[in-house]
Amino acid sequence: MSESWSADTEEGLPTPPDIPKEIARQAVEWLVEWQSGDMAADRQEAFRHWHDADPDHRRAWRHIEQVNQRLRDLGGPHRAPLARATLLTPPLSSRSRTRRHLVQSLVAALFLGGGAWSTRDAWPVWRADLRTAVGERATHRLEDGTELTLNTDSAVDVLFDDQQRRLRLVAGEIMVNTGQDRRPLVVETGQGELRPLGTRFTVRVLDDAVRLSVLEGVVAIHPRGQGHEAARVPAGQQRRFNAFDVAPAAPLDDNAAAWTHGMLVASNLRLADFLTELDRYRNGSLSCDPAVADLRLSGTYPLADSDRVLTALPGILPVEVRFLTRYWVRILPKSSSG
Repeated sequence: MSESWSADTEEGLPTPPDIPKEIARQAVEWLVEWQSGDMAADRQEAFRHWHDADPDHRRAWRHIEQVNQRLRDLGGPHRAPLARATLLTPPLSSRSRTRRHLVQSLVAALFLGGGAWSTRDAWPVWRADLRTAVGERATHRLEDGTELTLNTDSAVDVLFDDQQRRLRLVAGEIMVNTGQDRRPLVVETGQGELRPLGTRFTVRVLDDAVRLSVLEGVVAIHPRGQGHEAARVPAGQQRRFNAFDVAPAAPLDDNAAAWTHGMLVASNLRLADFLTELDRYRNGSLSCDPAVADLRLSGTYPLADSDRVLTALPGILPVEVRFLTRYWVRILPKSSSG
């Protein structure tokens, strides 16, 4: 994809380079840190190391510089939304409740044709009644006796009135243990609604779907699209759904609720998938070399200390853990010299 100016791009902004999404995210993370106004010398050196390590890194950063320059040239209200997004994003050292969502919004705006150059998608998270930061979990007992547990980086609105009890899952994952009340309980997601019948279940928002796991009772799935019948999911099953379809039932993952106890349980899990899950509980970038992606591991790991988990990996698998910084970690094959 061309990096030159394009008349077809919004407001005459430069066309994004064709680079992997992960590199785009890394570039935005560096942008956020630079604009925090408090970047130490060692962090600046780490940035230069990242910048020079790969041509795609340089292309991503050049694109950000081109966009910033173009916004400065345009002036006025055109530049305000991006400025707000970067200034409102906390530095890397912060355990912000909104940081990951803001970075995602900036990646979409800068590299994925995100449109209006705003962080409007993050507003529902900022304004949610209940929120957790990256790596945080929290349990709340609601007025009806329902116990609601939020996993890492999650947000929920609580909308109770005389007619019904409604929980709107804005982002992340929750465990619901329903209380006794005459009013029906509804869990609303972007893909549809869930209506439990005296039950305990988890709901997780995925990239393009929602996953429901039922531990007790029965939950009915009502996709948002018109003309779809409700799908009943009994205890011991889990199903994915979107606005237009409900996937076939699958057996409940025995470890579906392990996160509520602060644990990540792996059973012959691919290293790449393990790191993707662990990455939900830490800020920054966590990835592995394709050469070790298919290695398998099992065990129970504490979510509260992901650094401890990472430093333990070389004792479990033939890998090396490279901390470029505390926030930039990559798992590599074990070197022959080691």
